[in-house]
Amino acid sequence: MRKYLEKLAELKIYQQVFFHPLGYMLAPALLGAFATLGLAPYNSWPALLAALILVFLYLSLVPSKKAAFLVTLSFFTAYHATSLWWLNFVMEDFGKLPTLLSYSVVILFGIYLSLPYALLSLIVFKFRLKNIIAFNLGLLPLGFVLADTIVGWLFTGFPWTFVGYSCVEGPLAAYAPLLGVRGINLILYLIAGSVALTILRQFIYLPVAGVILIAAVLIKGISFTSPIEGSSQVTLVQGNITQAVRWKSSMVMPTIATYWDLSKKPLQEGRIVIWPESAIPLFTKDALTFLNDFNAVAKAYDATLVTGIQHLEYQNKNRTTHNSIIALGEYGEILDPNELIRYDKRHLVPFGEFVPFQDLLRPLGSIFNFPMSNFTPGEDKQVPLQIGDLKLNPAICYESVFPELIASLDESEVNGILMLSNDSWFGPTRGPQQHLSISRMRTLELQKPMLRVTNSGITAFINEKGVVEKSLPVNEKGVLDLEFKAFQGQTLYSRFGNLPLFIICLGLFIWSLRALKKGHSKEQEALLRLLRP
Repeated sequence: MRKYLEKLAELKIYQQVFFHPLGYMLAPALLGAFATLGLAPYNSWPALLAALILVFLYLSLVPSKKAAFLVTLSFFTAYHATSLWWLNFVMEDFGKLPTLLSYSVVILFGIYLSLPYALLSLIVFKFRLKNIIAFNLGLLPLGFVLADTIVGWLFTGFPWTFVGYSCVEGPLAAYAPLLGVRGINLILYLIAGSVALTILRQFIYLPVAGVILIAAVLIKGISFTSPIEGSSQVTLVQGNITQAVRWKSSMVMPTIATYWDLSKKPLQEGRIVIWPESAIPLFTKDALTFLNDFNAVAKAYDATLVTGIQHLEYQNKNRTTHNSIIALGEYGEILDPNELIRYDKRHLVPFGEFVPFQDLLRPLGSIFNFPMSNFTPGEDKQVPLQIGDLKLNPAICYESVFPELIASLDESEVNGILMLSNDSWFGPTRGPQQHLSISRMRTLELQKPMLRVTNSGITAFINEKGVVEKSLPVNEKGVLDLEFKAFQGQTLYSRFGNLPLFIICLGLFIWSLRALKKGHSKEQEALLRLLRP
């Protein structure tokens, strides 16, 4: 191994390709494009981990802060841009942007998401010269975790492409109920740093990766939640209404008729019937006739109808509109829509459900004027929905991307997760599959099953282990009948959120500081002289 590395270090082409200013951008970009195989529909966590290992190795060898910045920026830009390439469909098909401009926007968005990682790698790089071990197993993983936090928070956040989502399948999924997806991010960074050090002949640190993987296998069977006696008969309804016409006034009656025709039989059987986000394309005040009719039928058969709808209300002369979920079947006559038991979406989609600086941006074109893009976020403190005998944790579409948001409504008595969505915006791209994979991670974190209902796919039942047990084909209307087993209890992640992750990060930071005081050993100095170009 040593002879091989010595010969490799002597090769001029090796230095010219990988340690040339252009190489700092091209080689990591190829790794970033390869890393996207970790996300759905491929779900290859080894591919993403391999890319991370090579990036950590690259950052261990580059000669300057500028090079470290370029390597990190190029890798994460390529990773984010290729993973989010489905945004082109949204912008071209619905926003009417020219193709070239659409591509440019996706790349610029990828750069924006990557800047926190690049800036933090630049900051911690100077400590690499003091101790490469602390750099790979402490400061760089911590920097990337902090970057994850920034990406998930800044300007309302966009934590869609967390590397941890590659692990919905495989051994590392066992850490989800303990540390959540952010903790799995850290675990992947630590394994990458450990293996990178091993490639640099610091073999003593390979057991770090080994212990993490072995521990994952050992804790895989731990259950914090348990099923309760009995079950509920549930029907998920997928109407497959074309996105381009679903908000037209002429489509209101055909849309409602489509969902009603698919639902009459299961309602008559006394089932819980669930429609997707905005299945009724009206405000509650304009849909009172329909709501009373649906409520009367559901009540007559001891059934429940759950649907997505828009809600309009006035508070202190302020008009607010909400993207909401309501449940019907337990009321008398509905006279005031404000009296409906309702969940209002708390985290809205920027430019899709609200437009920042709308007075300036809306006049610029249709990309800033999607239908129903003037919603108001719901109150942060809401309660789980009581649906028949079930108590469910509600979420609408984009909210599933935020782990803390979903966990905030979980409690021991909550029986599962209810997720209503409209993924028609994604079209024939990998977007719906990525969104489904993110939903699977939420079930792993809380160890509770999810009823996931969408307009055109992917409508699915996900069990408490993150496995899709049943689903409907994409772009087809239909119903999914299932027997829902309720769960109770709370995972460590549900109870304590990111506190365990914070404690681990604090411990890593303290260890890194102590390691930095010691500096490099003679062996590490020799290694760096050998491999540094």
